[in-house]
Amino acid sequence: TNFMNMKVKRRQLLVNKRLQSFFALQIALFFTFCLCIMAIDYFILTELSNARSLAFSDPIRQDPSIFDIPIGYAMMLFALNGAFFYLLSVIFSHRIAGPMMNITRSLNAIHTGDLSTMIHLRKADYLKEIEGNINQVTTGFRQTVNTLNEVINELDDSDEKQKLQAILQHYKTE
Repeated sequence: TNFMNMKVKRRQLLVNKRLQSFFALQIALFFTFCLCIMAIDYFILTELSNARSLAFSDPIRQDPSIFDIPIGYAMMLFALNGAFFYLLSVIFSHRIAGPMMNITRSLNAIHTGDLSTMIHLRKADYLKEIEGNINQVTTGFRQTVNTLNEVINELDDSDEKQKLQAILQHYKTE
């Protein structure tokens, strides 16, 4: 029973079902879109092939083939699709990489002691939940440091007070 509880808690902590479903849906839509574009390409190429075979009818071969079209058309279609898919992948990855870079930069600032740092992501960015959690932890830690500074300032001058002030001077809270 204890093992099952740990397994359920672990699954709850590691997998955000809503975020996972959202990513899975976007990936599925992206691949479906790619397949549709490829089907359209195939249709265009076969239509070009049919038109070419009608214009230059070959009495020996009656069945038009996709390979009857000039290679330039296929290469142009391939290049246009490649550029389009590249653009889509850059847009999709930017919505993930941008927030990750912002969070990493903010975490580095927090690590160096700047507790005034808050993460701000755009409305459409991913990882908004992580942004809120990190900002909440940073706010709590900043409040704790401020409270400790107030308590330390109330202490009489002593070696302990100086040691505590030396420890907390590393953290910037404003």
